[in-house]
Amino acid sequence: MSSITVKDRLIGKIASIEDESFLNELEEIILNLRNENQDVLILSDEIRSSIAKSESDIKDGRIMSNDEALQHFKECLKRK
Repeated sequence: MSSITVKDRLIGKIASIEDESFLNELEEIILNLRNENQDVLILSDEIRSSIAKSESDIKDGRIMSNDEALQHFKECLKRK
């Protein structure tokens, strides 16, 4: 398949997307890919905030193992 065909398909699919949040994230992914050769990672404010919260959780000991997290989610699903 030619790159022009792939580009046309992508453009058509992107044009049909109405979710602005999704489009913003998609744009961010594309910008990150274009900057990949520059070793620069562009992060949204939302992602930066999430990383900062995660770092704070780790620092304050608010962590659990993968097994503990899976068990927690299973228990939450049982309650619903």
